[in-house]
Amino acid sequence: MMLTNRKMFLAWLGLVVVILMVLIFGWTASGHPFAGWHDGVKSLARNVHYVLAPVAGDAPEQESRLDNGMVKLTVDVSPAHARVRVMNISPFYQPGMELAPGSYDIEVSAPGYKTQRRWVSISGRSATPVFRLSN
Repeated sequence: MMLTNRKMFLAWLGLVVVILMVLIFGWTASGHPFAGWHDGVKSLARNVHYVLAPVAGDAPEQESRLDNGMVKLTVDVSPAHARVRVMNISPFYQPGMELAPGSYDIEVSAPGYKTQRRWVSISGRSATPVFRLSN
């Protein structure tokens, strides 16, 4: 009996799959190469580690800078175009700016909205106070 090219290809492909399964998952006690497939997949999944890719513009030294005792301040504002000012320091506010832990006088304003101003205490590694302006 002669095999056609397609049948020959499928036979070789099946053999390659079985060999790969044996090499990856190993033979089980029952001698069947697919009997341990589920356990093999679970053992491979346990060894998968997720790595977070750096965001564009992030510098590797930022991670070490967090250990300097400073707190990253980002004010969550609505409307998004609102102006944020930290009244008791001289640098202008920038999202993610690093400040020493403590209390800060924050003012948020936007044309057509009521200005909000309050003292915010920050500590830890980051702080995100929320300001929602109303008309």
